[in-house]
Amino acid sequence: MIKFHKEHEMFELATKNTSYLFGVGKNSQHLYWGKRIHAEDCSDYFGTKIYNVYDNDVMHERDEFGFFNGEAFVESCIKADFGNTRKLMMEYKGFDTETTENGAERLILRYKNSFSELYVDLIYDVYYEHDMISRRAIITNNDSREIILESAQSAAITIPKMDSYRLRYSAGRWCAEGRIRDVMLNEGTFTIQARRGQTGPDFAPAFAIDNGSSNETSGEVWYGILAYSGNWKIDVAKTVFNNVRIVGGVNNFDFARRLKDGQSFVTPEMYIGFSTGGYGEMSRNLHDFEREYIFPSNDVGRVLYNSWEATGENVNVENQIALADKAKKMGIEMFVVDAGWFSDVFDARTALGDWNVNPEKFPNGMGELIDHVKGLGMDFGIWVEPEAISPNSKLYEAHPDWAYRFEGVEPTLMINQYVLNITIPEAKAYVKDFMFKLLKKNPGISFVKWDHNRSYTDVSAGLGTIGDKELWHNHITALYEIWSDIRCEFPDVELETCAGGGGRVDLGMMRFADQCWTSDNTDPNDRLYIQEGFSYFYSPQIMVAWVTDAGVGSVKYRFLSSMQGRLGIGSNIRELDQAGIDEYAKYIAEYKEIRETVQHGKLYRLRSAREGVLSATQYVSVDGNKIVVFAFPHDNVFWDELPLLKLQGLDPNAVYACEKTGKTVHGDVLMNIGVELSLGYNYDSEILRFRLLDLF
Repeated sequence: MIKFHKEHEMFELATKNTSYLFGVGKNSQHLYWGKRIHAEDCSDYFGTKIYNVYDNDVMHERDEFGFFNGEAFVESCIKADFGNTRKLMMEYKGFDTETTENGAERLILRYKNSFSELYVDLIYDVYYEHDMISRRAIITNNDSREIILESAQSAAITIPKMDSYRLRYSAGRWCAEGRIRDVMLNEGTFTIQARRGQTGPDFAPAFAIDNGSSNETSGEVWYGILAYSGNWKIDVAKTVFNNVRIVGGVNNFDFARRLKDGQSFVTPEMYIGFSTGGYGEMSRNLHDFEREYIFPSNDVGRVLYNSWEATGENVNVENQIALADKAKKMGIEMFVVDAGWFSDVFDARTALGDWNVNPEKFPNGMGELIDHVKGLGMDFGIWVEPEAISPNSKLYEAHPDWAYRFEGVEPTLMINQYVLNITIPEAKAYVKDFMFKLLKKNPGISFVKWDHNRSYTDVSAGLGTIGDKELWHNHITALYEIWSDIRCEFPDVELETCAGGGGRVDLGMMRFADQCWTSDNTDPNDRLYIQEGFSYFYSPQIMVAWVTDAGVGSVKYRFLSSMQGRLGIGSNIRELDQAGIDEYAKYIAEYKEIRETVQHGKLYRLRSAREGVLSATQYVSVDGNKIVVFAFPHDNVFWDELPLLKLQGLDPNAVYACEKTGKTVHGDVLMNIGVELSLGYNYDSEILRFRLLDLF
C-alpha cells in the first residue's frame, strides 16, 4: 500500500507487516522502517538538528536518497560532472503511482536539477504479501550538454536507531564461498564489494542488520540484496551521531557513465525487507519472494550427471555413450557433457573461442551422442564458456582486439585465457550466433552450463579514460541481453550460471538462470558450511549440489549433503560396480521423492555447522504435510551424546508420523522436546522424513 500524507509531505509504504516512512520536499528524510505502525501520527518527528558549529544539519545523515550537493558529509547516491560544476540542486517535482506487470504497487518520485535538464526518477516497488520493497533510480539527461556520472547508486537505506548494530554478511573465496560473518558496527564505514567484473566469490551482494541479539528464530532483522552481476558495492556507515546508513549499487571503482542528450542510466534494483522472526524468517521471506518474482521458472530441478570428473577434457562419443549408459541405470534424468567437445585441435591454450564440434571426437557431430542419450530417456546438456578466449585460438588470431587489453601491452593471462570483450558489437554477435547455431543444429540440447572461470583484467579497449571506465557495466548489460535473447528464442532450454564456482550468483543473473553452480568445492563436509551461507540469501531451488569423489565421508554422507539443494552427480561412475550403481540409484530415488519439498518448501536451519557439534536443516513442503530433516555430526571426536533435535514450523496440535520408525508424535512435542538422532561419529549422517498422520 502506498499513501501520500499531503499535509506533511510524507510517504507511507506499507506491506502486510511493515511500515516504511520518509519525507519529500524540504524534509527529504527517512523517518521509519520496521513493524507496521500508524503513520499519520509521525509527522512531528521530521526536523533539523544542528549539534554545534562544526556540523551542518546532521539529519542529512538520514537523507532518503542523497544527491551530491556539497552540504552533506555522508555518501551520496548520485554524483555527476557537468563540466563546470559537480553540485546537484535536485528539486522534488511530484510523484506518480502505478501497478506493475507482476502486481507490485509502484511509487515514482520525480526530481529535476535546477540549472540543467537532468532528471532523476526514484522507483519504489512494494510487494505487500512478502514484506519487500525494491528500489532503483533512473537518471536521464535531456540537456544538450553531456554529463558524466561518477557514482550512480540504487538506494540509501537508513536503519532505526538502536543501542548497538550487528552486520551479518557472506564472505569467502574460490572453493570457500558463502561463509557467514558478523561484525559489530562502530563509527566508520564497513564496505563489501566486487571489483572482479563478476559478482565475485568474495562477498554476496547482500546484508542483514540486527541489534546483536537476533537469532534464527527471533529478533528484528533489516536486510537487503542487490540484483547486479558486475562490480558492486555496499557501504554500511555508522556516524558519530549513531545513524546507520547503507548505500549500495554499481561500484564507483573505475566507473564512469556518459549521458548525452536523451540518454538514461538505470541503476540495478536493491530489494529490502524486514523480519521480526530472526534470520530464519528473513531467509524464508527471501526464498518465497525469489521464487515468485525473480526466477524464470519454478520447475523442479532434474537430477543430472556431468562427465567432467570421469573424462575431463578427453571426451569423445564412445566414452560419453558409456557414461550415459551407466548414468541411466542409476536414475539420472539429464546427461551433461563438460569441456573438451569443441575446437578442431583441443588443448587448454587453444580451444576457447572456437566453438565448433571437434570432428575427431565426434565424427558424426554431437547429434549421435544426443540421440543416444535421448533414446535412453534422459535429457541432454552441454558446457560452454563464451566470455573466454584462448591465446592460440583461431578467434584470437583473427580478432586479437576482441580481448580486453591496454594499448600496446599483452593482456594478463590467467588459467590460459583472456576475457572476450562482448561490448564490441561484433564480439557480442559472435557469441550470440554460435549459441543460436549450437542450439538450433542440436535441438536435443535442453540444458546449458555457462561458465566463466576467471576475473576480468586489463579492462580497456583504447576508448580513452571515460570510455574504458564504461566497459565494466557495459559488459554486464551485453551479457544480460545475450541471455535474454537465448531465453526468448529457446524457452525450453535451461541455463546454469557458473563462474569458477560461485563467482556469479546474484538476483540479476537469476532472472535468466534456472540454477547456479554454488562452488567448485564439492567436499561434502565443506559444503555444509558453503550451503548454509548460500541459504541465507538464496533459495535451495537454485543451489546446485553435486555428489563427487572429492573430500571425506561415505556415499550416504555425500548424498545427504548434496540432497539439500538441486542434486547432481559428478563422480567418476566408470569405477562403480553394480553394487555401487545400486547404492547411487537408491539415494537418487529417495531424492526424487523429497525434491519438491527441498526445492520449493520452507527451510529451517535447525543447527548451524558454525556452532556446536551438529549441523541440521529442515524442509517443510508448501502445504505443510511433508517434513524432511538432514543431520550431520562434526567435531564430535569423543562420540559425545548429541542433543535432541528440535524441529520448527509445525502445527503444534497436528500428529506427525516418522517414516523411519512409524512412531507418531504431536507437533508441539517435536518442536519443544525434539527427536533423537542415530548419529555418533564424524561424517555420519541421517535423514528423517515425517508426514501428517492422515496422509499415512
